[in-house]
Amino acid sequence: MNDILKKVFLHDQRSLKQYKTIFFSFLFRGSGILCNLLLIPISLKYLGNSSDYGLWLTISSIVSWIAFLDGGLGSGLKNKLSENFAKKNFPKAQALVSTAYVGITFIVIFFLVIFWVSNQFLDWTSILKITSQLKQKINIIILIIFFSFFLRLILDLISSVLSADQNFEFVSFINLIINLFQLAGILILTYLVKTNKFMIMTIYYSITPLIILLFFNVSLFKSKYKNIRPHIELFDKGEIKQLFNLGSKFFLIQIAVIIVFATDNIIILRIFSAADVTIYNVCYKYFNVLTFGWNIIMAPYWVAFNDAYVKRDFIWISTTIHNLQKMLIGLLILIVLFLIFASYVFKIWVNIKVPLILTIYMGLFVFISSYTNIYVYLLNGLGKVNIQLYVCIFASIVNIPLCLLFTKYCHWGVEGIIFSSVLTIFPSLILGIIQYRKIINNLKFDTYLSSVWNK
Repeated sequence: MNDILKKVFLHDQRSLKQYKTIFFSFLFRGSGILCNLLLIPISLKYLGNSSDYGLWLTISSIVSWIAFLDGGLGSGLKNKLSENFAKKNFPKAQALVSTAYVGITFIVIFFLVIFWVSNQFLDWTSILKITSQLKQKINIIILIIFFSFFLRLILDLISSVLSADQNFEFVSFINLIINLFQLAGILILTYLVKTNKFMIMTIYYSITPLIILLFFNVSLFKSKYKNIRPHIELFDKGEIKQLFNLGSKFFLIQIAVIIVFATDNIIILRIFSAADVTIYNVCYKYFNVLTFGWNIIMAPYWVAFNDAYVKRDFIWISTTIHNLQKMLIGLLILIVLFLIFASYVFKIWVNIKVPLILTIYMGLFVFISSYTNIYVYLLNGLGKVNIQLYVCIFASIVNIPLCLLFTKYCHWGVEGIIFSSVLTIFPSLILGIIQYRKIINNLKFDTYLSSVWNK
């Protein structure tokens, strides 16, 4: 198989590994996407109405984005660990892994304490506009979801380890297992559970990923990664500073991204209704198939760009960027096909009518965000994220006012939310292209850039 791939694709081991990883990632992630698509109509049937499902989407999106806040340790670990894997410095790699696990544990404890205290003063029934029988149980539901997502932060570090070792297909495999268990569980619950459906669904969704991730953490550190198994005594304050030096920038980017995207469901819920949250998310998940596919292609390149940068292989970097740009033509064709068949798919899939203008803006968002991700993954791999940080902070400031402008004052529907996202990410694309060209043109000649473009 290697000989065939070498003839078809570029004749170098780094590119060959990317293509093999992408193939298996498509296999696993594609199956996972299918599970997620099947989960929507099954969950709608299980909960009984679109309003409860919209509420579930809002709550889970809030917490999943908050759980994304790992202090940047996951992204920082991925970059630093990949450098040491490339240099085969396994003692340093073990120190980094140990420091990351201990550090993220302290971060989780900190967030849990903050949440526990602040939760005493939050009126979730008012925030989420709950008027159903869930009103009496919402505090318990929120506690279960928040605690499970925070604990998942620790266990999810195994994904950073696998990614740093360019085993992205294994990360996709783990996610597939989680999706399969969740799909099978909801199918069983549909026939067995008649009361307290929302509560039981919350518990099952929350616990399942923790059990599966715990299993893979234990098994992988006993076998494949036993030489970098984390130990509390290997925690190094010096290493935590290195992880946080780059990780803190990723952390601020994470916060900005959360403000831009995690607030969408809340705004829709507050201005429109829980049923509109469902319509918006059905359209989002439909086009998210393309986003997932593009991210599967892009995922291995974060570490590959880092590896090429460490080895000063700038020709490979520029060639790869050019090839990814050409692949966008195929993505654009798929987006157009998705737009053409959207109404038919929605009717068969969930029997929900989605406005045409919402599907058009969603397709536009997928194309621009995918184009932007080419440069985001490159710059993340090179650790040059200052420009990205500034743009994300700006986007987080203007996104909510833009959403309110289009929905409340221009009287648009939920399409105003996604159009706001299109406008906020567009500067990232323009500046990403400029930064890439400045960096690659200078680094080819080994000249040092002192400007902000190289930081």
